[in-house]
Amino acid sequence: MGESTTIAHALLTIAAIVTATVFATAVISRLSIIQSAFSDLMRSRVEIIQTNIRIIYVSYSSENACFVIYVKNVGSYPISSKLYESIDVYLGEYRGEVKLYVFNSSGSSPGSWSLNEYMTPGSWDPGETVELRVYNSTSLSPPYFVKVVLPTGSGDEGVFTG
Repeated sequence: MGESTTIAHALLTIAAIVTATVFATAVISRLSIIQSAFSDLMRSRVEIIQTNIRIIYVSYSSENACFVIYVKNVGSYPISSKLYESIDVYLGEYRGEVKLYVFNSSGSSPGSWSLNEYMTPGSWDPGETVELRVYNSTSLSPPYFVKVVLPTGSGDEGVFTG
């Protein structure tokens, strides 16, 4: 009976080790998935925090029949041209109706806006100022309310006398 007890203990020990290994493998693989998701979330949040803009100046250009808005990237993250169509631009009279304008790379159609880059084409780099041209179909009287919101949710707004 001594040998059978020893064999039973050995088999139970082997079974316990195999079970622990399977369990540890499952837990470790799940932990790596959680760690990867957490890393992606943190990277996304850092990008949001490091993306920031400031509206510098707003005026109406009668020559081009549009509002010209100068906006500076004061964050530490470049804004790709692929994201331009996701930028929201709001314009209206202060304490009056404000309208959302949609991106149109060719510009000049009422209800749309376009972006002119002065430095690096294809990317709005940190420290770079761009020109937004907003084409509206109604006349607006100063002061103007302008709000620009990036896809990350950060943005700037202000009231300008133009």
